[in-house]
Amino acid sequence: MNFVAPSVAQTVPAAGTVPLLTQALPDLPGREVRITLLDRGPGNASPPHHHPGHHTFGYVVEGSYELGINGQPTRMLKAGDVFYEPPGAIHSVSRNASNDKPMKIIVFMV
Repeated sequence: MNFVAPSVAQTVPAAGTVPLLTQALPDLPGREVRITLLDRGPGNASPPHHHPGHHTFGYVVEGSYELGINGQPTRMLKAGDVFYEPPGAIHSVSRNASNDKPMKIIVFMV
């Protein structure tokens, strides 16, 4: 039987990233809009990362979200809250803060 350590299992998206729309912006050559649904299980987290060249906006649809940007103190967001990440910012913390409830976020990137 193979078991995955909880710390490793939590870095794998539970239900995943669901692309909803990718739309080129013809009046802004080389730019596009991406809208994605992030569906994460309890305790799920991603390692530090960045989105080079993207303005990233998020809307928490369900659950609680722990967010840290550029090493600043983390913020705890809940359903109805929004956030912004400037291009190239380091997304230092991205975690479903609940141990028993899913989290869903709509992400809008330009």
